Amino acid sequence: MLKTHKYTLLWMIWTIVVICLSLISSNEIPKPPRIPYADKIAHFGFYFGYTCLFVLSFSKETRWIQPIKKVYLWAFITALVLGATMEFLQGALTTTRSADPIDMLFNAFGTIVALLFIAKYKELFKEYEEIVFNEETFCQISEQKNSEKDEFIWFLNFDDESVEEGYNLLMDIDEAYDRSISEEERRKRGNPYGFTDTLITISYFYNVSYIFMSKENGIILKYYGTDEGWKWKVLANSFDEFIDKLYVIPKEKKKLSEEEEKELREFVENLLE
Repeated sequence: MLKTHKYTLLWMIWTIVVICLSLISSNEIPKPPRIPYADKIAHFGFYFGYTCLFVLSFSKETRWIQPIKKVYLWAFITALVLGATMEFLQGALTTTRSADPIDMLFNAFGTIVALLFIAKYKELFKEYEEIVFNEETFCQISEQKNSEKDEFIWFLNFDDESVEEGYNLLMDIDEAYDRSISEEERRKRGNPYGFTDTLITISYFYNVSYIFMSKENGIILKYYGTDEGWKWKVLANSFDEFIDKLYVIPKEKKKLSEEEEKELREFVENLLE
């Protein structure tokens, strides 16, 4: 839990700290060194940190909000709402603090600078965008390893474009299914975007195949095109199991023929001349 949701926990702790420091009596806060505009710098820092941790949490760990542009939008909205709420409560609930529009301005400034920072240095916020397998890699779905029956895995990609492609496909699937059922079945179904809200893309190959992971139970699913249409296939019951089921078939190392070896030597000698 701690390892897989460290940014989410940090974001929650950071938010609680911001709320506590915003509402605590100013008489109970130790007097800091006399630094010009120290309180404005603190407001900037609080919301810069809040925004960065929000993006890390919701784009890398929980993935409840997709695509990444929506993560940025919600980071901005929630930071503004939090800042405005804290200023209102300072004026309404405390006697030593008061609502200050300039504080709200620095809150928003910290949020905007954080989003610009993330946009410019977004590689710092992505551990992996793509995992490419050097050897022929398969996911075992048969009882015994059999490359003719098992699933060939080209690569795993986690970049924004791939995630968004999968997100758009899932929306199309949900909307097509919603149109195909009766009004009564729609009411029973409840959420019309069941696939979109529960699956996240971990591999996308040029509209030929997609691999998704369930946010609810970790099941790994492949959605792929065939001559008979698009089909679903369960690859593993969790991401750990999926990784355990991967195996490679090393490429055969062919020995050069005498003619090929002679041509290669001549090519190298010509380069050295």
